[in-house]
Amino acid sequence: VRAQPLQPPPPEPPQVLPSQPPPGSGVAPQDGTIWQEAYTTCWPTSGEGTGAPYAQDAGDRRSPMSAACSASWLCTDSAHFGQVAEYRGYGDFGGYAGVGGVPCLGKVAVPVCSSPASSSEQRSASMQQWDRYVDSESGSLEDITREMAPELVRSLRKQVWELSKSARYCRLVQHALEITDEVEQVSIVSELKTRVIEATMDPHANHVLQRAIELMRPGAVKFILDELMEHKRGAVNIAKHRYGCRVLERVMEHFPPKQIADMVNNMMVDAKYLIGHQFGNFVMQHLLEHGEEAQRRQLVAVIGGSPEDLRSIAVHQHACSVLDKALSYVPVDDQRALALLVLNADGLLVEMASQRGGVAATQRLFKVIENDPELLQQAKAQLWDRRGELLTSKHGRVLAAQVLPELLKDQQLAAGLPSP
Repeated sequence: VRAQPLQPPPPEPPQVLPSQPPPGSGVAPQDGTIWQEAYTTCWPTSGEGTGAPYAQDAGDRRSPMSAACSASWLCTDSAHFGQVAEYRGYGDFGGYAGVGGVPCLGKVAVPVCSSPASSSEQRSASMQQWDRYVDSESGSLEDITREMAPELVRSLRKQVWELSKSARYCRLVQHALEITDEVEQVSIVSELKTRVIEATMDPHANHVLQRAIELMRPGAVKFILDELMEHKRGAVNIAKHRYGCRVLERVMEHFPPKQIADMVNNMMVDAKYLIGHQFGNFVMQHLLEHGEEAQRRQLVAVIGGSPEDLRSIAVHQHACSVLDKALSYVPVDDQRALALLVLNADGLLVEMASQRGGVAATQRLFKVIENDPELLQQAKAQLWDRRGELLTSKHGRVLAAQVLPELLKDQQLAAGLPSP
């Protein structure tokens, strides 16, 4: 529907526009705050050589709309929400604030300023209608429905990168990806091109990247993989990063193995180091879970490369989790061979079971050998022979209760306690 021309101005508009709004006028001071009570009707002023238009509301309050401030006017109606309103003159009949020659309906957000509004001010204005969904006390992101998606996408346009870095709005960007179709998803994530590495290392923007990888076809987010692979410090550097490791996990989950083969090969060169790294170990665990069989076996060869390597990994607070995954996801024959290596290492089984990080891998080992009577008996014998060491550890007692409960009963009898 074509917007109707606005009515002519009042007979005698004021001739002088004050340089600053009077106290209590409702007009925002010149500090970048937003005044939301302006109607879209604008009248040119005269006198004092100003020649600047201003907006007038129902209470006869006025706000200047000089050329310097025109970029600060943002429409708040549903059709143009968040778009910059331009002043269009009617000559002697005043003018209006509109977008592309169409007046903004309802009201506009008007900061009083002496220079164009900053990007943060414009972002604040365009995000205002979504704040009640972001604030958990007043609403929920789930209340933003698919029907509202086009309007949300318009609000995000040209500021996805800044919003993704925001602790307040990064979840809103993620939700937009969840409720939009692929065309709109692409329009959102395309604003992150050339910024993938920076986003990967950001405490908030990394979540937007992860969600995009989870929700979109690999082909639609191929640029993310390309920029990760082109990182001058390599994939190992990303795997060692607190947030970068999470992005790599999503890449391994959702990209075809052939597309990430070069990246995996790059990391495998430093696999022994990454296995024990506080963040890199998560990437190695994911490779065991989602990688190809050849890649899994390559990691098993690193874990069991020598008795010294195996022991250092099995009792390491981070690396032992990689051993646990290896005992869970590599081919069954490799699982059994790895379990046998642990059992053949003197005292290693009890040492693993006695540590907080190692008890999970020990429990997994017993599942691997539960149908092999010979290996199962060998493992239980090792626990019995070193029961004193095992039962002094809280984690060792947990394992004993599961696989050799008679050890706990024997300990209670020795201490003169009633058996359970």
